[in-house]
Amino acid sequence: MNFVGMKVGLDQLHPSSTAEGWLAYKDLAPSLLQRAMDLGNPEAYQFAAEMYSQTRDAGRILPYDPVKAIAIFKALRQFATDDYKQALDNNINSRMANLTSEQLPLVDAEMARVSASLATHNQAPISGVPQQDRASYCDQN
Repeated sequence: MNFVGMKVGLDQLHPSSTAEGWLAYKDLAPSLLQRAMDLGNPEAYQFAAEMYSQTRDAGRILPYDPVKAIAIFKALRQFATDDYKQALDNNINSRMANLTSEQLPLVDAEMARVSASLATHNQAPISGVPQQDRASYCDQN
């Protein structure tokens, strides 16, 4: 998630200075993010939900999909601390108006799938705070 979420080693202000890195990011980040989600990583799901809910982003690695975004936010809410629930509620409420009546049942089906993954892999309440020790990233890799 350090590479995927923080874009470690990539210059976001001057992308041309790390063009090869951006190409690698676009190629590798989607599969790394999916792997983290398959392992039930809450931070990966949060990042994916944010990506799915954005209509424009130069660093986009996932397509716009409001159904998946809301489903993930709702699934995370089931396991969230009280403080984190408020932030998730804001995300959910601000995006619900963009859904059609046909999309609403799709949200519930996707939420059930994500909830099952989160339930399998997480014991403690999810706080929404990144779990990686960002300061020691270079020491670990």
